[in-house]
Amino acid sequence: MTRTANRNFSWLVAGAAMYLVLGLSTIASAQHTITFVGKTSDVTNYSPTGMNVGTAGFWFPQFNAQSFVTNQAVNSNHVNQFPSWILPNFNSADTTANTGYSFSSTDYSEGGDTNWNTLTLPNGVTGLSGELVDSNTANNTNNTIGQLLLGSGTPYEFLMHIVVDNTATTNLHRDAGRVEARGAYTVGTTNDTNVNNQQNPGLAGFNGVADVYTFRYTGWNPTEILKVRLNSGIVGERGGIAGLMFDVTIIPEPSTALLLLVGFGAIAFQRQSRRGLCS
Repeated sequence: MTRTANRNFSWLVAGAAMYLVLGLSTIASAQHTITFVGKTSDVTNYSPTGMNVGTAGFWFPQFNAQSFVTNQAVNSNHVNQFPSWILPNFNSADTTANTGYSFSSTDYSEGGDTNWNTLTLPNGVTGLSGELVDSNTANNTNNTIGQLLLGSGTPYEFLMHIVVDNTATTNLHRDAGRVEARGAYTVGTTNDTNVNNQQNPGLAGFNGVADVYTFRYTGWNPTEILKVRLNSGIVGERGGIAGLMFDVTIIPEPSTALLLLVGFGAIAFQRQSRRGLCS
């Protein structure tokens, strides 16, 4: 390679590196976002033979109850396989702000209604669906899940799936007014910063066969919290959810990606320089 060509290549590498720095800086500055990915309608199988979601973890309240029960504790007969980096607190007596009880004081679990959908969980286990019900969501907006604490190992980007519309012909616990994924950071200060992504399904969005609403969280960190806010949109009807599932999106944290790309650029530059010395 000639000296001029080598100099041109140097400028090319420098320009590419600057472009990558600016691009990755933009990614880094876009932390704490929640994006609605989409709704998957009428799906009851979440295992690898079905929708294949919940590979990072999942939670289903009052699952496969053998007889009808209501007004039960949130964690009664639940399937608790939350990811290791989500730290739920099922102690309803813990009123500590942002680190205490993860759910609303108006929540309870219900299940065992044989009319409701039978679900196949991400691990292949099949059973009658239950419900996390919030009595404060009857045509009213409430944080049904108020503070799921993020812990060590929280990935830079992950998906949260909210399962609703599982009560078949009974048409109970619909969320026609709101299905909202939320999060809060600067937790523990007097000005927690909330991020929201609200969906308004309307009654037409509910036919009694389970739907999955998927949201992407980007740039969230340990000590911050996840939330789910619901509104039935119907006077006298209490909203609820059948479960939560999580998947990890494979994406490097921006600073890691920057180091990798700069490293690759340096290797390429070194190889071209050696060729120039040998020419």
